[in-house]
Amino acid sequence: MAEFRWQPGQAVSLTIVDPEWGALAQDFYDNGVPVGAERVPPEAGPDFMRALLQRFRMSYYKFVDECG
Repeated sequence: MAEFRWQPGQAVSLTIVDPEWGALAQDFYDNGVPVGAERVPPEAGPDFMRALLQRFRMSYYKFVDECG
């Protein structure tokens, strides 16, 4: 389990709660979120956070917007 945080004027941060289940989150943070043939890096701020909420074909992972 992991938590991404972002606020205007700040960088995206990542807190890993469970290293085993947070591995995908760490990969997205390190390498960007795949969107089509590109990757959106955490430096993109709100675009990165939106990219996390796209529908992935995964059954074991889910990204949830707890702010909205």
